[in-house]
Amino acid sequence: MVNGQLRNGVAALDPSNGALNAFDPALTGGIAETVHGASDHLFIGGGFTGFNGFLGRSHAVYGACTGSEWFIDADGDGYGAPASMVFACEEPPGMIDQAEDCDDSDPLLFIGAACDDGDPYSEFDAIDIACTCTGKFYAIEARVFLNGPYVSNVSLMRDDLRAASLCHSQNPFLRPGLRARCAHRYREQRGGGLGLSGSARPERAEPGDRYT
Repeated sequence: MVNGQLRNGVAALDPSNGALNAFDPALTGGIAETVHGASDHLFIGGGFTGFNGFLGRSHAVYGACTGSEWFIDADGDGYGAPASMVFACEEPPGMIDQAEDCDDSDPLLFIGAACDDGDPYSEFDAIDIACTCTGKFYAIEARVFLNGPYVSNVSLMRDDLRAASLCHSQNPFLRPGLRARCAHRYREQRGGGLGLSGSARPERAEPGDRYT
């Protein structure tokens, strides 16, 4: 009841501009029967049994403050469930200010937790926002400073580029499962470089050559 009339909500008055703002008293186990405002405090009494996560309360006093978002941490892993957010001035029991838990029933599942996605070629495996273990893949740029034997890079479509691109046939970095790239250097001949009017001559990879 508010001034003898039934009410199902509470509004907070901003004394600086007289505006009314929606206010959630976070009452549980009953309803508010009386509301009284005095200075910078709001008094609420009634048949409820708890407020803001505190149990065993039948009345509440709210003071003017800067509120913060709090989240329930049911599994105790230090991360709260985003859907359980409560806005309060002080930390309610069992709540924390972190909302990065994707499964609040399992303390091993939270965003950023280390895991194993089962792929031997991925790195930095971690739980993502969908609660899935995901790894990262990185291309490896191999640099070869060995003498031959060299073979053509069969992955290139153009004949002239394939002939000019050299891969070391015994390089341990160029084994199946690794994304390695071969070095190729070009020496343009007379006639306009690579193309119909010119050709490319392969050279052996030298220190400092960039593999592309």
